Formats: sequence, C-alpha cells, structure tokens
Amino acid sequence: MFTRKLLAFFAIAIFTVLAVSSEISAQQLTTFNVDAKIPMNTFGETINKGDMVYISDVSGTFTFARDGRAKPSITANEGFEGKTGGGQYNKLPGGGLAVGTSMNDYTQAKPGALFIAKEDGEVFFGINDTAYQDNSGGYDVTYAIIRKQDLKTFEVSSTMKGFSTNVETSRGDLILVTAVDGSFSYNSKGAFSSGGHYLEFNFSF
Repeated sequence: MFTRKLLAFFAIAIFTVLAVSSEISAQQLTTFNVDAKIPMNTFGETINKGDMVYISDVSGTFTFARDGRAKPSITANEGFEGKTGGGQYNKLPGGGLAVGTSMNDYTQAKPGALFIAKEDGEVFFGINDTAYQDNSGGYDVTYAIIRKQDLKTFEVSSTMKGFSTNVETSRGDLILVTAVDGSFSYNSKGAFSSGGHYLEFNFSF
C-alpha cells in the first residue's frame, strides 16, 4: 500500500492567487481504443459545458490505403505534429487525434492536453483523415473525465510561504491545475538593483 500524502501549494513571493485544481486518481484513468475506420468514436460518456477531458497518453498506429503515398502508416507521435488543414478535423494535422463533443467543439488529443467543453454533448475521439473505410488499426488514448463541480479552489494568501490543501494523494495520482487567477507585487530590495535603484515587479495571472 502506498503512503498517502497531503498536497501543498507553495508561494515564493508575497501574493494572493486563486488556484483551481482537480485530483485525478490512477483508478479514474481509462484507456479507449480509437478505431481508425470510424470518424467519430463515442463510448456513452456525456459531459456538460465547463466539464473537461484530460488526456494522459496516446499511443498506437493506423494504416490507410497507399494510393501513391510513400508512407501508408501514421503513429500517434507523428499525428501530434505536422501541417494542419484538410480532413474531417481540419484544425489538426493529418493523422492527429481529436477529442470533443461536436464538429464545432473539439481540440487535439495528445499527452497533457485538456479539452474544456463549450457545450453539452457526448464525448468522442476521432482521427483526422479524408476517408475512413480503407483504414486499419487506430490509437489507444488514456483519459479522465473531470466534472466542473468537482474542481476545488484554493486561495494562496499573501502571508504564507505554503499551505496544505488537506487533499490526500497516492502514488500515481495526478494533480491538474486548470486555472490560476490573481495578482501580486513585491519590492526586490536586498535582492536586485539597477543603477542604485531597487526594482519593483508586478505580476498578474
């Protein structure tokens, strides 16, 4: 059994910041096989506006009909980069993986990506291509659904170097910070100077 530890946020300067975060346990991560023959792969998961889909990993290879092209297969890594335009999901590179709720609301699914729904709908994954029936293979995508109401907001006060959130975590869990808001300023007296003048900095998030 792994030892559970408390998550803490640390501040390195005097400031007040609101951090909105969610804990994703290893048990919440699900792996789904995206069939390259299906333009829009669904799996019965409906989300609401403001809910999120976090992408932990994408792997695999799909093959399309050669029709004169030099390379008939694309790996997930190759689908992360490349020229955009063309295909069903034309905001993505060819072979890129889309996650979304509609053709008007999707983004590229690659490790570390976070899709935030702009509308209610059923979650789908789909590979960007122009024709699908001649494809074979597909991608394995590991993801987690984050409900807007499950997000936690913490205030980092101007008088603390750090504080405990009282959120317990275990090895393999993920802490996802979805937004940071606020501002702070500090005088760097004793740390930096320019021409005999102390510098003052202002930051906002």
